[in-house]
Amino acid sequence: MRAKRAWLAAIPVGLAGVTAMAATPLEDCYQTSADRKQVRACLDARVAAAEDALADAYRAMRNEMERLDRALGKPVGAPAFEASQQAFRTYRDKHCAWLAGKAVGGTGAGDIVRDCRIRLAQQRTQELREQMPTVPAGHPEEQAAPGVAAAVVGAWNLERMEVDGQIAELAPQPRVSLRVAQDGRVTGMASVNRYFGGAVFEAGGRVSWTGSMASTQMAGPEPLMAQEQRYLAALARTSRWQAQGDGLVLSSEDGAVKLSFAR
Repeated sequence: MRAKRAWLAAIPVGLAGVTAMAATPLEDCYQTSADRKQVRACLDARVAAAEDALADAYRAMRNEMERLDRALGKPVGAPAFEASQQAFRTYRDKHCAWLAGKAVGGTGAGDIVRDCRIRLAQQRTQELREQMPTVPAGHPEEQAAPGVAAAVVGAWNLERMEVDGQIAELAPQPRVSLRVAQDGRVTGMASVNRYFGGAVFEAGGRVSWTGSMASTQMAGPEPLMAQEQRYLAALARTSRWQAQGDGLVLSSEDGAVKLSFAR
């Protein structure tokens, strides 16, 4: 306990000022962690959870705006919403960078950025949920969620990517991942950014993607960004799935694309 108190007392002024705020993710992680390494892990986990929740809310609102645009017969809601989301991302990045810049000597800046991204993602998620139109029960537009074969549901990591006869060399970290929910929601880590969309995995082995994939808009090292683009392009080309032991293979109709995943 004495060692932890000494460690907390050593937090730089710029960072201690943030921890003095009530009920922030940064404060919670500092109070429940034994050292800075654990703080980083705590914040990283919370960033991932907050961004996953925001991705779900974003996808739901985007689908709703597209539905309304189809009803109107012209693109109004979806483009306006996309512009709103892009403005949020720009504000988030600049605002969090400003808060980090206030840290004395830059110490603890990374933790401050994480805390900021968590709080803003949570606020945006709540806002999108509150603005989501509701369809009354029994309304003709109310539709059942798409079906997903039980063998596909769960979290998967990409083990092999073969596209047009070439096997890509995958970076060991971060792992490219795919998560399929029972209701057809698809999310995952593409390399740098998280992506999300929807699909129907039929029992007969066919995959039907419900629209194009969307993703967060973070920049990263060029090799990872290139890998991300190749993966998302390959994923969009798949139309078949096959369970192989503890693995899952997504492939294109002509076999030119083959993505192999494992639990």
